[in-house]
Parts: sequence; C-alpha cells; structure tokens
Amino acid sequence: MVGTAPDPIIARERIKALSPDVLTLDIEMPRMDGLSFLRRLMALRPMPVVVVSTLTQKGTDAAVQAMELGAVDYVAKPLLDIRHGMEELGAELVAKVKLAAQARPRARREEPAAPSLLTVDPRLSTAGRVVAIGASTGGVETLQRMLTRLPASAPAILVTQHMPAGFTSSFARRLDAQCAVTVIEA
Repeated sequence: MVGTAPDPIIARERIKALSPDVLTLDIEMPRMDGLSFLRRLMALRPMPVVVVSTLTQKGTDAAVQAMELGAVDYVAKPLLDIRHGMEELGAELVAKVKLAAQARPRARREEPAAPSLLTVDPRLSTAGRVVAIGASTGGVETLQRMLTRLPASAPAILVTQHMPAGFTSSFARRLDAQCAVTVIEA
C-alpha cells in the first residue's frame, strides 16, 4: 500500500503523486460518490480498480455498475461479525489486488447514443442450439456491451460470470432492463 485518502478529491491528488498499480475504491465516500469518481478516473487515467462495497441491494447494484464502468473486481464489506469479517476481507482484498495488478485497463470509449443492433440471419437455424459465454474478472463491461446489441430474436444464450451470488441477481436485472433479449438469473 502506497497511500490512502479520506475522499475522492484528495485521492485524485494522491493518485497523481504516488501512481499506484491498483486502486481500492469504496463506493460510499464523502464529497463525491465512488461511481462518479470511477467514471472520471477511467476516462482520464485508467488503472485497475478493486471496488469495496456492502453486500446490500444498494451496494450490490453499485458494485455491478462499477464493474460496467471498468472496475476489475470487487470485495464485499462484512455486515456482521466485524472482527472476523475484517480478517476475511483483508485476505480477499490482498488476493484480488494481486490479480488486479495484472490487468491493463484502457481509457473508456464513449459508446454511441444508440448502439447498432447485431443482426441474426433468419436462415440460420437456431433450434436446439445455445450460445455459451464464459466471463471472469473484467467481463461485466464486455458482456453488457455485447448483450445490449443483440436483437430480441437472438438465439438462447447461457452466460457464466465469475461473481458472488448476491451480485448475479443485480447484474441480471440491470441487463434485462438494458437488453432487447430477456435476461434472467438461472
């Protein structure tokens, strides 16, 4: 650890001065929310970010949104049994920061206001066929970008995404609201 900051305004200055390999970011911070900070960071100075969030519905939704903005991973804060939970949090955070250090995020490109839909050739027989997609850390943004471009007539798609159970339902709901295809958690 090369530094800490009590809020995003100070964090911005410390990032410039210390140039960390990985940033851990709490979603709930004073002076600016973590998602706004992450959006600005990824546009101006992309770096691997591990988000720390509560495992509540609001925290889960925010963590999924952070992944869509370019965070490479997340760690859930313990809600109960703080002493034992903090030990687990520390071990998980160290492991995820080490993995995140290998990521090489790029500046986020602005997507067109209405991305063009992919087309499915009607002559293509999809009866009895399923498209399978596997994604891991960092795959949330790519899945979201790809699935939102599919037409409602797309064949069945099975997605496996490395993500804690509490996060998958939130991710599925967000995708379902954004996509022409129906998205459900299995």
